[in-house]
Amino acid sequence: MLFNEQFYAIKNISLFKENDTGKGNIDNFIFIGTICFLLYCLICVLSETLSITMWRHDAIVHRLDDYSGQLIKEGRWLNYLVYPFLKQIKPHLSTIVCLACLWYFGYRCAINFTNNKRISLLFSLSILLIPGFYSFVGWPLVGLPAYILLAWAAYAYDKWSIHFVLGVSIVFLFGTQNNLCNLVPLLYLSKANKLKGLSHIITLWICFYLIGYIVTLLMVRMFGHVWGIQIGEWRHPNPITNFNDFIANIKVSYQCLKEHVHLFGYPIIVFVTIFILYRTIIGLKKTSKKNVNLYTFLLILCIAISFYLQVIPMGLGVADRTTHTLWIALITVGLLAYYYSKHIAVLFFVLVSYSNFHLSYETVHYYSTVGNIWTKYIKQISADPEVTDTVYLCMTDKDVASSEIRIIRDNHLNNYMTEGLGEVYRFAPAFLDNGFKNVILNTQKCELFEKNRSNNVISYNYTNNELFVWINN
Repeated sequence: MLFNEQFYAIKNISLFKENDTGKGNIDNFIFIGTICFLLYCLICVLSETLSITMWRHDAIVHRLDDYSGQLIKEGRWLNYLVYPFLKQIKPHLSTIVCLACLWYFGYRCAINFTNNKRISLLFSLSILLIPGFYSFVGWPLVGLPAYILLAWAAYAYDKWSIHFVLGVSIVFLFGTQNNLCNLVPLLYLSKANKLKGLSHIITLWICFYLIGYIVTLLMVRMFGHVWGIQIGEWRHPNPITNFNDFIANIKVSYQCLKEHVHLFGYPIIVFVTIFILYRTIIGLKKTSKKNVNLYTFLLILCIAISFYLQVIPMGLGVADRTTHTLWIALITVGLLAYYYSKHIAVLFFVLVSYSNFHLSYETVHYYSTVGNIWTKYIKQISADPEVTDTVYLCMTDKDVASSEIRIIRDNHLNNYMTEGLGEVYRFAPAFLDNGFKNVILNTQKCELFEKNRSNNVISYNYTNNELFVWINN
């Protein structure tokens, strides 16, 4: 049914159902051109994503344990429960399913707010280019339950009560990728047209978020046998114990927000400038829609900054890979603009998508190229992964960083939004993804052997079913 609606949207004579045939043809041309542009950007990024051959060191595809470590350290109790199922899914298939679920969620949010199929299609395609998603592609299976839950919420929001949909989706999302639970209120954007409606949505949102946190603590206690989430020291947590901690944590969160908005800044500045000029020179019709007002904007603003507020108690920084709510909330501004000027709304989606495409493509291209080059030369090693007992990595972080920098320089790469690969433990997955089972980092046993074979990237010694590896500088 939904795909039939999309076909009808593309087939329609006019993008905005104008009566004038000439204007309708122009709108139709604008729409088709914009769709082609968005699809081109999406295909480029997706093709690069699907070329990835090396996953992150702590990705689910590499885990042989029962995921209890991530349960205790990150509170991902839903992932813990479905872990045996997640292990069976192909990483690239997971990425495609996540994108499909996010597209469906975006379309349902937009159609509920605008009741315009084509604008909804533009919006839903635009959010598929957010850099936050592609900075997370090294962990392809972690977010799958979360995106399926978002798709379920999009399907259920007009079939069951707001209490049930918000409650179920937020509580369960807290157990997998808790930053995404802040997106669910977007489904009820049209209900935030009055102070009462806005207050109701925010109250339910906060209440279910707290319930989700309590449920997570109980799940961690039940399955992990500890009280509370044991946040890793590498995250540099700073729990609030006094007023100075509170101020320090606010500064950390604000700095993260400022950096992320700065990345988004270019299309916003251009859009605001054009919007003001358009309104000054040509003038804009006043919207007749009651659901487009200050309260609507306030809900979008709350969604945009929600995760930056939620991390303040523990003083955690907001990583690039958890910025989904900010990016999607800012793109939602285009839906508000639609009610004032349909063409400026389309222009906004184009500007935002072009900027996001650049950040996303360059980030994925960097990650896939570095990983694929390492994988290519590992495949040239004369050692059968099936009979190799152990791989010993005889290198330092400096050695791996030098190799990464050389690949970046030679291939003119840019990394905007994801963690680098210049450390030994980040290099190790290249062997795991090539079939080697036991990889040991930086052992003293390497001192007993010398390099006797090499290629452009790797030198090695293969003795008695043991592989000793050095990386060339």
